[in-house]
Amino acid sequence: MSTIGRVGSFFIDILETVAVALSLFVVIYAFVAQPHKIDGLSMFPNLHDKSLILTDKISYRSHPPRRGDVIVFHYPLNPRKDYVKRIIGLPGEKLKIEDNHIYIYNDSKPEGFILDEPYIPEDFLTLGKQFLPAGKLISIEEEAYFVMGDNREGSADSREFGPIHRKDFIGRAFVVYWPISEMKKIENPLPQIIQE
Repeated sequence: MSTIGRVGSFFIDILETVAVALSLFVVIYAFVAQPHKIDGLSMFPNLHDKSLILTDKISYRSHPPRRGDVIVFHYPLNPRKDYVKRIIGLPGEKLKIEDNHIYIYNDSKPEGFILDEPYIPEDFLTLGKQFLPAGKLISIEEEAYFVMGDNREGSADSREFGPIHRKDFIGRAFVVYWPISEMKKIENPLPQIIQE
């Protein structure tokens, strides 16, 4: 083979490798996982401003979203903007905020229960806002989820704009990968019995 033939073959090999890598990236980005940047302090102290996370786009195909999951979704008032919040209320439930507590009423607990939230400091306040003022009981429609930031006083969430529809979910936040000093898996800290 001539020198020109070897050089041409080398460049074709490089182009094939780049094409395969690019195709693989597009498939993963579109269907499996997507990076997101935390913008602000609404999930503090668990997720920090400017941290980079990976969003799992496939797990909700095999099971429904669970209470306590941290999700990424399209902000309903500007679908080009993505928000990161924690699922608090599930489809078909009723919910209210009163005396710094979240009360949840559902088929398995019609008398209601106070949501124990081990992921937020005790001195954080959970107050009502425009959509859900303190003491007001709301019903969450089917295929909708009530979400809140962990930093309750510094979060625009379902208390302001209402529940999020399942169709607006991008996926479940599952790992912080940057900065490396904060690298961790994002776990659901709630007991299995109250996740569903």
